[in-house]
Amino acid sequence: MKDSWIAKVAMVLVVVLVAWNIYKGVTVQEIGIPGFTFKFSGAPTPPKPPADIDVNGRVVDFDKGVLVSEADVRLTVAGTTVSQKTDSAGSFIFKFPGSEGNAVATLTVVAAGFEPFKQNLSQITAIQDVYLKHASGGANGGSLIGGLAGGGRAVTPAERTQIQRIATQLPAYQKRRDFVRLVVPRQ
Repeated sequence: MKDSWIAKVAMVLVVVLVAWNIYKGVTVQEIGIPGFTFKFSGAPTPPKPPADIDVNGRVVDFDKGVLVSEADVRLTVAGTTVSQKTDSAGSFIFKFPGSEGNAVATLTVVAAGFEPFKQNLSQITAIQDVYLKHASGGANGGSLIGGLAGGGRAVTPAERTQIQRIATQLPAYQKRRDFVRLVVPRQ
């Protein structure tokens, strides 16, 4: 008689446990009670999408050491292009899915009175200062990005020194909030 009372209590506890888990929206995961095995598990969690990648920075006048507003900055990733004008602090920002982080990206900057800038980004980085040189009667002297060569020519030691001098005199960089999202269509 004592054994049947324990079995009834155990069965009631199991029923209450199962009912509680069903109420909480949990699916079955394994619970072992002598003579019984139940399984309860949470609903499968969907995989998290990859974090966004930011491409942001500011456009700088290489010759005068000032920030350039209203420059047209374009980012192309996997054949899709978006653009944004720089704000009064010369800043730009683009976001795109982290799954595109290995894609070929190109940053292009065009501003009135400056040589156009175009740089393939083999490694997409978060912040870049883009240094533009003034247009000089059609001569293509090349543009600069973060101290690296753009426009197909090497940066001279004097230009590298100028970039370092400008960087110390510019106001602290503050990330722009109104980003442009690049959405790459799935093929």
